[in-house]
Amino acid sequence: MVEAQKQGSLNYVEGDATEPGGDGKKVIAHSCNDGGAWGAGFVKALDAKWLRPGDVYWEWSKNIFPAEGPGKYKNITFKLGMVMMVPVEEDIVVANIIGQGDSTGPDDPPVKYWAIESGFRLITGWLKETPGWQDATVHMPRIGAVLGGGDWGKIEAIIKKEFCDNGVDVFVYDLPKNSKSAGRVRMGRGKIDPQFFGGDGSFDYDAFLNSEAAGKYKRNPNATHKTKLPPRKGGAGSWHYHK
Repeated sequence: MVEAQKQGSLNYVEGDATEPGGDGKKVIAHSCNDGGAWGAGFVKALDAKWLRPGDVYWEWSKNIFPAEGPGKYKNITFKLGMVMMVPVEEDIVVANIIGQGDSTGPDDPPVKYWAIESGFRLITGWLKETPGWQDATVHMPRIGAVLGGGDWGKIEAIIKKEFCDNGVDVFVYDLPKNSKSAGRVRMGRGKIDPQFFGGDGSFDYDAFLNSEAAGKYKRNPNATHKTKLPPRKGGAGSWHYHK
């Protein structure tokens, strides 16, 4: 007898999606635009905590990759509906979903619902196929409903269809009313030298941030950065687990 699919839950919590609660592995999902622009909305909070998601997004959008090392994702097209999975801590991965594009008017907001749906479906597939991540939870702000101009009711329905109906628990975060969005201004960006990548696919942030190359970036001195992340251990398809 085939066991019935567990129904995932949708939970609304007050807090910061870059500080996901609970035990176990977690995916932080958010929506990016398809124009290579990074610097407004939720990404400011990501920037204040981790360099990696924005760096990977920028490299991906400009088709700039290290000559050696793990940053080889040329086969992953930068376009609406695609996802880049970016590990930032041992048990946290940030999912950069390309879910926003141009707006032609009030009936066509920047957020593209079909692209959000595609991104969620790819994340669910990645969770199912990546060893050790099958029971991970997904955490997000009100993705696509703020700068993206989307209808949260429609996005909530997509969350239930692509995540909850596939047994994935989701937590949606609303910032406290008195909170202030933290952020770090990104300076001129450029290719990350492959010397900072280890043979096991890890990236040494401390070495990078103490080098001359880091002068292109303006780092929040209070931010925390994990080092020596584990190499890829699975996953395939139209997403990519960036090492």
